[in-house]
Amino acid sequence: MLTGAGGAVGHAAARAFALEGARLVLAARPDESLGPVAGACRSLGTDVLAVPADVRDERDVQRLASVATREFGRIDTWVNGAGVISAGRREDVTGPALLAAIETNVIGQIHAARSVLPQFRRQGQGVMINVSAIWGRVSSPHAAPYVTARFAVRALTERLRHEVRDTAGVAIAVIVPGVDDAAAVADAIVGCARSPRPELADAGARRTRERLQPLTAMACRCLIPPGLVVHRADRDVQRSATWRPGLLGRRLGAARARTRRYSR
Repeated sequence: MLTGAGGAVGHAAARAFALEGARLVLAARPDESLGPVAGACRSLGTDVLAVPADVRDERDVQRLASVATREFGRIDTWVNGAGVISAGRREDVTGPALLAAIETNVIGQIHAARSVLPQFRRQGQGVMINVSAIWGRVSSPHAAPYVTARFAVRALTERLRHEVRDTAGVAIAVIVPGVDDAAAVADAIVGCARSPRPELADAGARRTRERLQPLTAMACRCLIPPGLVVHRADRDVQRSATWRPGLLGRRLGAARARTRRYSR
């Protein structure tokens, strides 16, 4: 089961799962087309169900779980890939935009847990993968709703992990992508489904660092924090965000400007 399949990461993850031979249930909002991604996965020889659904509606999420169980008999992996970004100064972000970020990025994952964990317990196994972001570990100016939601996803994952300790075969994981690289994040999701880890950071950062060799070491650390695996750079970013929020923004801006120059 993959929600948010209409987006770039969702499309890449669906294709990566299809290459592994997984049978897929792909979900996205009714206003997003699932035809191209479903067709691409079917062309790889796998069974695919495309189901329009809004994760903000618990009935839609329960329906996804029911459809997957009815069609395939079980659910091995559930990926909460649906998400929206709401940016702007706190006083400028509208109520509907704030609610959309919280309801999609957080409440949708709560609905998923309520819908799929009972099935996992009946099976005695299953993996639920929540997708957060590097902004779920550090703050960022002008992105309060998104940062709040991504922090909440990590907290939710930790809480759920404690709740399923009585079922040895059930794993709850969170992906914390370090960069916006759909293919790399998709590879991390599939790898986590195969070998679950409580929290997988640095998704895609190594590949992107290799493409950005002309950047200085300091700019590279600020632009692509390596996450939990390489602690030093991760601490650099967190300290900058906590102690001197403006400094992080200036460093990111400078790093991106240099990236644009080197990419021409």
